[in-house]
Amino acid sequence: MANLPHTVCQAFDKSLLTKESGPDFMIRKIKESKEKVTVVMTGPCCNVAAALEKDPSIKDNIEELLIMGGAIDCKGNVERFDHDGSAEWNFYYDPEAARKVIHSGLRIVLFTLDAINNCPLRKEFYSDLAKHKKYSAAYYIGCSTTLFGIHVSDTMYMWDPVTTSYLGCEGLCKLVEREIDVELENPS
Repeated sequence: MANLPHTVCQAFDKSLLTKESGPDFMIRKIKESKEKVTVVMTGPCCNVAAALEKDPSIKDNIEELLIMGGAIDCKGNVERFDHDGSAEWNFYYDPEAARKVIHSGLRIVLFTLDAINNCPLRKEFYSDLAKHKKYSAAYYIGCSTTLFGIHVSDTMYMWDPVTTSYLGCEGLCKLVEREIDVELENPS
């Protein structure tokens, strides 16, 4: 454990918890900001949809929404007996919320499976990280597949890291404008 980054070893600070609901917390933080904010969503859209429904005025202080979600021209990542596999999980979880957010009128940068499936995490990536023992975080991540029994295959992708990297890596992505909708019917 001595080689782990300090943040992994820190005790959990319970004072950071809030009793507010996700949407209420979001509304408060967006309204308190002196500058327009960018909201990053790497999970289902329910909290953002609920916040927009509860207080539509927050749209005035939102610069853009970065969303990891959706599958347009590729296979989805939902594998259930009652589904045809066409959906991406974050939109599948609450398609009504995803549709409300997509049609909110806000600027949206959508990172779909179509784009991010070009960034697979392969065993070689983890092996290369594990070789960097002098960098404790890289070594930890590289070894984590063995430590925690994680099975690495070609189906693991950098969905969330690519979405969040867009904020700090100018030129990382070429954006293409496209009109989309969210399918509400459960395909089978």
